[in-house]
This record gives sequence, structure tokens and C-alpha cells, in this order.
Amino acid sequence: MKINKLFSLIFLLLLLVIITFSAGVVKADLLNAGQVTTGSNLRNFANDAGYNGDSYGVPLEQRIGNFIQIILGFVGTIFLILILISGFQWMTAGGNVETIKQAKGRIINAIIGLAIVLAAYSITWFITTKALDVTGITQEQTQP
Repeated sequence: MKINKLFSLIFLLLLLVIITFSAGVVKADLLNAGQVTTGSNLRNFANDAGYNGDSYGVPLEQRIGNFIQIILGFVGTIFLILILISGFQWMTAGGNVETIKQAKGRIINAIIGLAIVLAAYSITWFITTKALDVTGITQEQTQP
């Protein structure tokens, strides 16, 4: 029962992020179609954000980087939810040793999972930057 609530909460958060992202894509498409005037706040915001009106001109490595940022955001959100749920369970255990043990186990597992994800990201970043250094490609060359 409690796991269903957790999955429902995670699903709602993912749905919120998808809806928010979709709204941004629709606004960006309006910019492409010229349906938004040049003096509008949306056009100014898009220019400040570096949107050039050509979604196909975004390099693959930048798209992959954006995807990784989104995934890491989800991992952080899931970690926070697990810590909050476990902390609440621990605080409301009322001295029940089994419930406290379960909450501690969930907290430890969440921290281990976060450490694994951050270590994988760090190793990947280190290898990528070293590979770029060896090949002579600079960060400025990979930016649009």
C-alpha cells in the first residue's frame, strides 16, 4: 500500500515535468512559426536562453547532456522523496524497532544508490574531459 503511494507520487512528479517540458516545446514552436511577435516577452526569454529557432541545429552532445541533466534531476527527486518518507516513518515509529530498522535500511539504500549514480556521472565526466583533451577538441568547439 505504501509502495503504491510512492509510485503514485513519482508518477505525478514525472507527469508534471513532462507537461512543463511540453509547454516549453509548444512555445518554442510558436517562435519558429513566427506566431509570436518580436517584442513579446516570450521572444526575449528565448533569446536570453540562447534559443535560435532551429531545434534541429542542436548538437547531439548537447542533447545528450540535457537528457543526463533531466535524469539526474529525477534521481535527486527520488532520493529526496525516499529520505523524506523514511524520516517520517522513523519519526512516527513510536519505538517500534522493526519499523525503525526498515526506515534506516531505506535511508542507507537511498544514500548508496545516490552515491553510485554520482560516482558513475563523475567517472563519465572525467573520462569524457580527458578524451576531449587528448583529441584536442575544446569545450568551445562542442558548444553551438
